Amino acid sequence: RRILDGRKMSKNLCFLAAINPYRLRTGKVKSIGLQAKLNTEDPMRQLVYRVHLLPQKVMDYVWDYGRLTDKDEHAYIDKMLSCSLIPHLETELVFASQKFIREEDDECTVSLRDVWRYKKLCNWFYSIRSKRENQCYFF
Repeated sequence: RRILDGRKMSKNLCFLAAINPYRLRTGKVKSIGLQAKLNTEDPMRQLVYRVHLLPQKVMDYVWDYGRLTDKDEHAYIDKMLSCSLIPHLETELVFASQKFIREEDDECTVSLRDVWRYKKLCNWFYSIRSKRENQCYFF
């Protein structure tokens, strides 16, 4: 059946999706912060990602591509930080920190979204610094 909201869908329409894996945490769940204290009985706390199991009918269409190779991840980070103040140094430092955190904790602990967050944080610090440099202080 190819029906959506009561209307027939075209037969040549194809849906693709990216999903996070249903994976249990390897270590003990840390009880840090208010959210952890409120939901102590939540079974999803044991999961790396808050996901629900896929229906069995969908499982035939699931492919596991794994994670990026170090070379590909480095290239992505390099591209994301290419307009930074010191792009080569920032790329090396962010890549090394991602690798370190994966080795110390879990491979799912970091992602390329963290690179975007780093870039956003650096831009914020730079803008604050620029504003302060333009202010006059009289003592």
